[in-house]
Amino acid sequence: MDITGTYDPIRQGPVIEITGMQMKPDAIYHGILPAGNEHKILMGMPYEPKIFQAVAGVTRVKNVVLTTGGCGYLHGIVQIKKSTQGDAKNAIMAAFAAHTSLKHVVVVDEDINVPDGGCGVCHCNPCACRPGCDDHRRRSWLLP
Repeated sequence: MDITGTYDPIRQGPVIEITGMQMKPDAIYHGILPAGNEHKILMGMPYEPKIFQAVAGVTRVKNVVLTTGGCGYLHGIVQIKKSTQGDAKNAIMAAFAAHTSLKHVVVVDEDINVPDGGCGVCHCNPCACRPGCDDHRRRSWLLP
């Protein structure tokens, strides 16, 4: 099962053989289940600072969040302090360059509440965006 909760194709994985094990009497086993919250957090956690650094190279970035709606990995929100007209577009391109598995990124101004899990962005997107004017779509995933 992959991070989105869908089944992956069956493939050969590494196999280990354990011949013996020692443990203390009150040992606790902790396993991470596929597509669980821990899996999603651990998958996305290293990419937030990578995106932050990449966007900081093109504009002033305030925050980066990989949302739970994108499984903590596929959908990002980048909060910037806009100083020029092209900052948002540059931030989008930098985010996609930093995390090549990213499918969707939203860039917001600093007045939008990003740490709330993206709820502020979910409200702002339909209320304040003008389709065709405020969006930039990267079309490289389309088939020729």
